[in-house]
Amino acid sequence: MLPTKVALDNGLKLVEQKLSGKKLLFLAVSGSHVWGLERPDSDIDFRGVYQEPTINLLQLDKGSDTVEMSVDNYDLQLYEVEKFFRMLCNHNGNMVNLMFLPIVYVDNNNINWVELGTKFLTKKLRYYYRGYAESQRKRAMSCRGGKALIYTYREMFCGLYTMKYGNINHNFNQLWEEAKKNKWYNGTMLDKFYPNILQEITDEDWHRFYNEWEELCIQLDEIAKISPLPDTFDGRNMCSELLVNLRLLDLDEKNKEMSSLRNNYS
Repeated sequence: MLPTKVALDNGLKLVEQKLSGKKLLFLAVSGSHVWGLERPDSDIDFRGVYQEPTINLLQLDKGSDTVEMSVDNYDLQLYEVEKFFRMLCNHNGNMVNLMFLPIVYVDNNNINWVELGTKFLTKKLRYYYRGYAESQRKRAMSCRGGKALIYTYREMFCGLYTMKYGNINHNFNQLWEEAKKNKWYNGTMLDKFYPNILQEITDEDWHRFYNEWEELCIQLDEIAKISPLPDTFDGRNMCSELLVNLRLLDLDEKNKEMSSLRNNYS
């Protein structure tokens, strides 16, 4: 379930304070609240895109291209728009997913984020889902806890769904039902660990999990072969044009501000 409007508004205020002079372009909720896997103590995760003032980028020291913050129960990670576009053009699945998350704020900058994200929905995403799921699998093995294990299934189910239907679904329970309906998954690990993700995983559980993981990997590769998604998308020129327009618009706004100040003092 998504956080309350009050919680989201308070989070947005924290984001705006943290940016301090940088322009927020796009902000969305991510994490367990989006997937329906939140617990009472779960953080509220924000991911988004911001724009550094163009004049700052003309300096020798351009500063960081990422803004991060953890305060109270909020966790924030924002990417400068150039870094975002570069990762997107490299088919980074995190950037593609970001544009399909529930939106908290969007600047009126004539960028249709969902439309942009749709162009990058390609078969290349299967490598992202499999890679992310693999990282969660290794995390589960090192921590011997069920939370990362559930997240492994989450990513594999999402990858299967995206390859089959050509869009992204972030509802874990719906994805689980789709996995059973399409016979991608008929295992027993989720039935055991979903009700209590903090329980320890036994050696017998690991053996069962590994077998289920191998089957899901095979399923993902097979579904990707017949996916309606295009093989790839070259959006470099399009993203370059969007970036240049944003930079020039920022400069134009700053010039207008300076002109107005000069007129006031003349």
